[in-house]
Amino acid sequence: MADKPINQYAISQSLGSSVQRADGTRFGGFGLIRSAAEVLGARFGHSASTRLTHDEYRLMAQAFEQMRDGYAPGRLLWNRSFARSFVDRCRQAGLKTPEDVLKRQMIAVRKDPARFARMGIALSPTTKRETHAAPRDECIPAIEFALVRLRYRYGASIDDILLSTELGRQFEKSAQAIVGDASPEELRLGALYLRKTRKTTEAQRLLGQENVSSEMLEAEMVDVGCLSNLHAQEVPESRGILRVTEGPKYLFVSRYKSLRASLTPFVDGSALEAMADRFWVPDRDEMHISTFVGDEFGGLGLEQWQICLIYDRRPLFNWPVRPHAA
Repeated sequence: MADKPINQYAISQSLGSSVQRADGTRFGGFGLIRSAAEVLGARFGHSASTRLTHDEYRLMAQAFEQMRDGYAPGRLLWNRSFARSFVDRCRQAGLKTPEDVLKRQMIAVRKDPARFARMGIALSPTTKRETHAAPRDECIPAIEFALVRLRYRYGASIDDILLSTELGRQFEKSAQAIVGDASPEELRLGALYLRKTRKTTEAQRLLGQENVSSEMLEAEMVDVGCLSNLHAQEVPESRGILRVTEGPKYLFVSRYKSLRASLTPFVDGSALEAMADRFWVPDRDEMHISTFVGDEFGGLGLEQWQICLIYDRRPLFNWPVRPHAA
C-alpha cells in the first residue's frame, strides 16, 4: 500500500501552533527573500548585446572624430559635456540609436580596434593625454557605497553605471548625498580609479610573497570602539587604514591620509544611510571601527594592503577586486 502524505499543517494545528510571517528570514546582514525579489525585479538591462549596422558604426566613428579634438574615447565615461557633444554630433549625422547604446558601442570600438579595423573603421591616435589625481579621502566611501549599491541592485559594472544615463544619475545622486561638494566629473573619475586599481593579479602577487598575509596587518590594528559611542578626537590625524566591521563580517576597508577625517561620513551616518534599505539596516552598536596607523607595514604601502584586504576579506561595501580590471 502506498504511503499516504503527512498533513504537517493538521499536526501543527492540533498542537496549537499558528502560521507566522517569514519576513525575518536572514542571510548574513541581508534579508534573503526581500533582497532576491528586489534584485530579480529590478535587474537592469544595459543593451550590451545591441549591435549597429556597418554604416551606423561608420557614421558613429566619423561623428566622434569630428568632435573629439584629440581626446581619448574613454572621456565619454567621465565627462558628461563631452558625451553630450558626441551624441549631438551622432544625431546630426542621422543616427537615431539610443544615446546609451552609442556611448557603449563607441567604447567597444576603442577596446577592440582590430575587429573594427577589419570593417574599415579606425580611430585616429589620441593626441591629448589627461592625468587625474586619486580621489579625495572624503570621496572614497561616497563613491564606493554608491557604486556597490547599484551593483547589488542591478548587477551593473562600473562601465554600465557610467555609460547609462539613468544609472549614472543614480550614482551621482547617492554619492553627493554623502559628500555634497563633489562634482559629477570628480565622482566619475573616482569610479574609474577604483576600476583600474582593483586588480586580482596584483592582490595575488602581494599575498603570494613570503610573510605577507591579511592576518599580519589585522594583528596590528587597534579597535577604536563601536560606532554608537565613537569619539573622533581619539583617532589620530595620521595616514593609515580604516576598517569597519559588523561582528566577524567586514563591511568596508580603505586607506586614508587622515584617519580622523575619514570617520566623518560614518559618524554622521551619511555613508551608512546610503546603504540602508531592504538589503541592510545598520546597527551602530554592532559596528566597530579599527585602524592601523602608519605609511607602510611589512614592506608594503597602504594602497597595497588595501588591495590585499579587499581581495581576501571581501567587504560588503567595497568594490570588489576582480580579474581584468582594465
